[in-house]
Amino acid sequence: MAGIVATASKEKGNVIPGVAIATALMPPLCTAGFGIATGNPAYFFGAFYLFSINATFICLSTLLLVRFLKFREREFVSPEARRKVRLLIWTVVVIIILPSLYVARQLVQNNLFEQRVHAFLEKEFNFPETDILKYEFGNSPERYIEVTLIGEPLDSNTISNLEHSLLNYELTKTKLVIKQGTAHFDPNEIKSTVLEEVLTRHLDTLRSREEKIKVLTQELIKAKGRILPVNQLSKEAAAIDPEVKGLALGLMPLCDAAGICPDTLHLAYVQYRRLPKEKEKQRMQQWLKTRLNCDSVLVIPGQ
Repeated sequence: MAGIVATASKEKGNVIPGVAIATALMPPLCTAGFGIATGNPAYFFGAFYLFSINATFICLSTLLLVRFLKFREREFVSPEARRKVRLLIWTVVVIIILPSLYVARQLVQNNLFEQRVHAFLEKEFNFPETDILKYEFGNSPERYIEVTLIGEPLDSNTISNLEHSLLNYELTKTKLVIKQGTAHFDPNEIKSTVLEEVLTRHLDTLRSREEKIKVLTQELIKAKGRILPVNQLSKEAAAIDPEVKGLALGLMPLCDAAGICPDTLHLAYVQYRRLPKEKEKQRMQQWLKTRLNCDSVLVIPGQ
């Protein structure tokens, strides 16, 4: 099909067919060859079947595309030959597609079964003094769920209720096997489970502490940014205007009548030897805005 598209386009080339072959046909063929080399029939037949599916539907889509582009059809010797060719094509398509439908159905059923088992274990096995050590499940040749418990053993009534609750999760014809007691425990497995749980808890604690450290670090950076270098600014202000005797500077919240404080204001009290003129006050205000890199500075002169 890629070759037909490339041939029918204005800029003819073999890049598109090469990419199509490399992605659709070569991987299953390589896997089939690996299955032959290693003597693994499952690999070979599975990969070769995938190759057959890809090749068949590439041919079918090519046929449909050729019909859509209105290429000149091949002339058959007789209508009977045309009918046989069409019958052969659709027979091959049906033979190829039927196993894939069965496999797809099995995959969907397996996924649904797995989801239902996880939901059953998560919601039903919530006991204060009993935990799940491990569990296994399968549906071939028959459905089963095998759960190994650690802690306080469950009584027969509880186990019976668990078996009846399988119906609530659409786990019909599923055998529930519960193993409890020291006879079913592997010491090494228990150690690994306990260590895994301890490591998980420690990792969660470390992550929580790291997040708190990040938040506190950011707050510290913000706090340092709010510290104003008043000593240095007072010296610079005196150098700019010799009449300046002192400087007090602070960052104040600017709140409205509703008590909401959407902005902040730099408040500067400048002590002069004599009261400054309006032009001198504005010059000091403009210098503080530039020096503090802010938009709002209120200068209050005093003596």
